[in-house]
Amino acid sequence: MRNISWKDHLLSKRKILDTGCWEWTGHTRNGYGKVLYKYREVSVNRLAAHLWLGLDLNNSNELACHKKECDNKRCFNPDHLYVGDNWSNMRDKIKEL
Repeated sequence: MRNISWKDHLLSKRKILDTGCWEWTGHTRNGYGKVLYKYREVSVNRLAAHLWLGLDLNNSNELACHKKECDNKRCFNPDHLYVGDNWSNMRDKIKEL
């Protein structure tokens, strides 16, 4: 059993940047923060979207997408994220080009 909530755990491992990004200071893989949540590895931005925005972790069609203003893979600030799908994520990527 965890002594602190998942939100508090994530917040304890953030570095707040001038951009407003909450940059993950813990374990990363491929540039994304990673944690072990309920016996499986989960991206920190996905877990943050679950905890603050209601993303369904069991629905693989729901993604934790970074808004176009935020291109920081380690960022997990809920204000910089939205719950989307593959199409909305690709549409944002095209807008960046």
